[in-house]
This record gives sequence, C-alpha cells and structure tokens, in this order.
Amino acid sequence: MGRCKTCPYGPARTDLSLRTCPDGLLSKGKISDLWITCKQILENMKQKKNIAKAGYIVWGMLAVITLITFAIAILTPPLSGPWCRGNCIDYPYLDIISRYPRDYYWMFGAIVLYLIYIPGLVVIHLSAGRKNKLVSFSALLFGFGGSLILLMDYFLQLAVIQPSLLMNEYDGISLLTQYNPHGIFIVLEEAGYFLITIAFLFQAFLYKGKGLKMAIRIVFLSGFGLSVISFLLLTLKFGLLREYFYEVAAISVVWLVFIANGAMLALYFRKKLKKLKQKEALGGS
Repeated sequence: MGRCKTCPYGPARTDLSLRTCPDGLLSKGKISDLWITCKQILENMKQKKNIAKAGYIVWGMLAVITLITFAIAILTPPLSGPWCRGNCIDYPYLDIISRYPRDYYWMFGAIVLYLIYIPGLVVIHLSAGRKNKLVSFSALLFGFGGSLILLMDYFLQLAVIQPSLLMNEYDGISLLTQYNPHGIFIVLEEAGYFLITIAFLFQAFLYKGKGLKMAIRIVFLSGFGLSVISFLLLTLKFGLLREYFYEVAAISVVWLVFIANGAMLALYFRKKLKKLKQKEALGGS
C-alpha cells in the first residue's frame, strides 16, 4: 500500500511498491486491476460536494416555499363544495371571473414548489448508494409523475379557465374548474398527490439509521400511511361522492411532509457537505 502525495484522499491500491505519481496518476511498474487515479478520486469528491450542496439548497427552499404556499391556500379557500358556509359558487360555476386572482394565488406558489421538488428528487437519487439506486429511481419516477400531473393541473387553471371566461367561452368550464368539488381538477390532484406519497414510501427506505435519518424515515412513512388511510376511510364513508375531502387530506399530508422533511433533509445535506469539506481539508494537510 502507498499514498500518492498529489492525491491525499485515498490509499494507493496496488500489489507492488509505489514508484511514481506523474500528472495525478498513481502508476506502477505493471498495470493491474487494482490501480486508481488521483483524478478519479478528486472528481468523485467534487461530485459528492456538489450533490450535498444542491440538496441543502433545494430541500431548504422547498420547505420555505411550501410553508408560504400552504399558508396562502388556507387563507384563500375557494367558495364551493361541502365546506362552504356562505356566498357559495354553485354549478355551473360560471360566476367565478371576479375570484381571479384571489383564489389562485396559492397555485402560483404550488407551481414553483413542484419545480423545486423535482430537482430535490434527483438529488436524493444521485446521493443514494449503489445498492439503493433501484429504490431511489422508483421514488424519482413516482415523484416526477405526480409532480407533472399537478403542474399540468395548476397551469390549466391559470392559462385556460380565466382566459376562457374573459372571452365568454363557457363550454367545459364546469368540468375543469377548481370550484367543482368532483371535477377534473380535484381528480388530477388526487392522482398526483397519491403518486407523490408512493414516492415517500420508497424514499423512506433510503434513510436507515438513528437520529436525523430515523426522523426523516418516520416522516416519509407517516406521509404514505396517512394518505392511504385517509383515502380508504373517506372512500368507505362517502364512496364516489367524497368531493374534495381526500384532496384536502392529501395536499395537507404531502405539504406537511415537504415542510418537515425539507428542513431535515436540508440539515442532513448540510452536515454531509461539512463532513466532505473536513475530509478534503484533512487530506490536503
């Protein structure tokens, strides 16, 4: 075993004594399957630091944006459906032109939120160990699929509903609008959020251990469990006429997970970045 002076981050794996290290390459008299280059080690270290830095920024931003969007959504509920108590908008939901943009503010935040969440999924996949790549890739697929559905759903409300009303084009509005408690908007939200909670299940298996990892795992599992239980209970109670009850439950569960695990994952990646920098400093000393 030997250590290259220009490559302090890993031991020289070779079956012969160390001779030279030109241009960052750990070389031997005979080339074997055990050699490793300094360049490869340095690139791997840089990649890990970049992933950890991205994870810290992306998941921290996700927690903050979700918290703001959640607060806006709670303060500006649409005036329709079973929870409406006065001045409700009823079928065919055409008297909604004056509700823009008041009832749509939260959708702007939600679009930004999922544009941040997708890179967050990629970061988790890239940071997963080789043995966990299948699990992390499954989480990436389910999370991306759910996010894509939700982005299309929200963008449709902002780019189609209001312009159509302004042009007095009412065909299909009652089926597409967010004010219909059993319309296409609500169903797409249910589908999107359910896929994201499945992603939570896969992500939970990526964080095994104690302390922060255990807390992250518990939150992900809780998010999946609460989503499934609420769907089953509401379906058993209301059947096909569950209106937006599950949609409200699902969005609340998912966004609470984003807030809690967004903060914890930001902290997790920050600690990981700090350890990598310490390792780099020790190697260069």
